[in-house]
Amino acid sequence: MGRMRFFTATVLFSILARSAFAADCPEWVQFDATIDNAADAPAGWFVFVKYDQDNEIMPGIYKSDNQDFNPQVIPNTESDEPLFVQATNDGEWLLYMVGDETALMTAFTAYLIKPDGTGKTEVPMPQCEVSGSGFSMPDLQFPRTAGIYRNSPLGSEIAYMASYQKMRAIEVDLSGDTPSFPNPGQGRLVIDLSNAGIRFAQNLGRGGAILALNGSHYQGAREHNSPYGQSNMFVTIPDNGEGTADGDDIWHYDDVPDNVRINGCGFSLSPTGDRAAWNIGRQGGDSSCFSCRIDDPSDVSYSTTQIDHKGFLVSHFMEPDEPSLGRTEYVLEKGISMNWVPRQFRFGKYNEVNWTDWNWPHEEYVVGILQGDLATQPGVWLCKWQTNEWFPIGDLAGTGTKARSPAIHISGIDRAKDVPLRYHRPREATGPASMYTARGELVHTAAARKLPRGVYVVKSGGRVTTKLVP
Repeated sequence: MGRMRFFTATVLFSILARSAFAADCPEWVQFDATIDNAADAPAGWFVFVKYDQDNEIMPGIYKSDNQDFNPQVIPNTESDEPLFVQATNDGEWLLYMVGDETALMTAFTAYLIKPDGTGKTEVPMPQCEVSGSGFSMPDLQFPRTAGIYRNSPLGSEIAYMASYQKMRAIEVDLSGDTPSFPNPGQGRLVIDLSNAGIRFAQNLGRGGAILALNGSHYQGAREHNSPYGQSNMFVTIPDNGEGTADGDDIWHYDDVPDNVRINGCGFSLSPTGDRAAWNIGRQGGDSSCFSCRIDDPSDVSYSTTQIDHKGFLVSHFMEPDEPSLGRTEYVLEKGISMNWVPRQFRFGKYNEVNWTDWNWPHEEYVVGILQGDLATQPGVWLCKWQTNEWFPIGDLAGTGTKARSPAIHISGIDRAKDVPLRYHRPREATGPASMYTARGELVHTAAARKLPRGVYVVKSGGRVTTKLVP
């Protein structure tokens, strides 16, 4: 009982302390969060994969209505144990992968299938290697993970990790009843880190989907070969995404030595690819404004005072020619929104009350999952990030199961297919409400009546929102 009182007191102190700091936080930090009924979520459907209480994958891809949770296994997936699932921009196709993470020399297999279970087709992933990390990871037969290439410059492509250092993509035609592949034996090289001294730190076992690849932009975790250290990276693929990125195409922090581990995960990019939504690690420094691991090198236990994985940061995607910044400086200067989860879930270690697997498929909405031994309402959650409204669309409380890798389709909302923009947070507002272009230029009132297509930023009453003109 004494330990429980201490734990509760620690949690309450952490929450109150963070609330006390709110006045000193950037105006885009959203401490206030509301929970709305799932019935009020936007119409459509979502899919996810399930794990049991022993953390074993359950067979099948589950699909449910956004407003009425009634998950059903998609036909022709009943015998598969999917590592993840994704949906194409138009919601016409799903991508998922199966594989045994303990079979190090056996490649994983990816499939495309329609949401009704028809058209199931294996995805060829050629030119993969047996690759060793050179430091902390075992040799593996690739591919071990894959993902839908959003807004691919070639139309439609499936990306996959061909080694610890190489990402490839294969073109696919999705116009028929079954997918076809114009060049099934050729996977173009999208990113090559062979000479960069780093490797992808993607989860190459369970749930390691490539989510944050859009147009000419990729965000993901990186590991240094030796000495070991881990952080996140922003990669710009040359020639508007048609070239091959290498170590010269990565934006770097200026205060993260090779042997420092600052983490970062749950990466996803906006529909236009110009912003990121993700779980920051130690990027937030010692600030109580952000859901992060407090920057205290002496704390190796990640105790309950480390309130990370309790929300996501929306931030500017960094191009390699932009000035380098410190990790905390980046958050403060390039942050757009810090979306804290509802207050009753802001406690516990990151793996005890764990909000992650973010997926940003529509401009207004980010979908993710809540899991962990102390999570009281686990399942799939949808966030309207501009106002920080949360919808428990897939409530798994009391089922002994947990969700991973959600993908959502919202009826009547087309995903943006614009060329990724260089996004900058707006400058000082000049009135009650001000609108800016994606480059931070003020839009005058007269011009706001007829805007060219793109993403615009509105700053009003201390809140930053976005406006998408299709």
